[in-house]
Amino acid sequence: MLLRRLDCLAYWIKLVVKTSMIYNKRVLLQIIRTLVGFAAMVFVWKALIANGIRVDVTLDTLILYSVLSTVISCLVQTNAISGFFQSELISGNIAVRLTRPVSMEAMAIANVIGYSINGLMVYGLTFVVAVSFFIRVSLDITFLSVLAFLGCLFMSCVVFMLIDFICAYICFCIHKGSTIEHLIEAIFMAFSGQVIPLFLLPEWFGNISMFLPVRMVYEEPISILLGITPQEQWGGVFLREAVWIVVLLAVTLVMKSVTRRKVFVQGG
Repeated sequence: MLLRRLDCLAYWIKLVVKTSMIYNKRVLLQIIRTLVGFAAMVFVWKALIANGIRVDVTLDTLILYSVLSTVISCLVQTNAISGFFQSELISGNIAVRLTRPVSMEAMAIANVIGYSINGLMVYGLTFVVAVSFFIRVSLDITFLSVLAFLGCLFMSCVVFMLIDFICAYICFCIHKGSTIEHLIEAIFMAFSGQVIPLFLLPEWFGNISMFLPVRMVYEEPISILLGITPQEQWGGVFLREAVWIVVLLAVTLVMKSVTRRKVFVQGG
């Protein structure tokens, strides 16, 4: 029975990847959007360095930070879980979905994996190949820092997924979760280091981000790879990520048990 469920999830992941690649024009526009956004950030970093606003950060560091941030954005798919839950709520299929052998949470995770694979294959790989023709960076990146980066990135993906699950369960209470989604996106934009590295912002701003899980998704793994976070502080970063995973998982499980009582069906 377990193998059949796993086979079903693997098929769903394959289906998500295939359907995401059908709309070629949309894919092309998204690739162009990614490249234009990255080019804008490079011009900002060049202006920042040229005007001597920051002399303790090299241009190569800022450019590679933007490259890594863009690739991570292709990996973590915003609202993939909450959007899936919300569509089922609005259509009225939520009650039927909850009675099927494969849990709705497992299907949502399969959605995330499918979109992440598609994001890395189509957008991430294309972006890296495109920028490699125009940009050369020279930084001292060790094999150990790469391993630490990958481990931290994996944990950050779990953090991101749990945050998305919490947004999904909030949809049970407010029906349409677009307001919550926009709020989470705004928090990520400000405190995760997705667009502007937190080490460029005022110290008090960075201190606030230390109490938020969104920092773990972008700032922490990239800072480890680029050497911004010293090796002796890596253990603290992994510990904070582990604590956030436990806390967010506990909140997710509580909200799951509570929101199941609010299931309703619209229409026929």
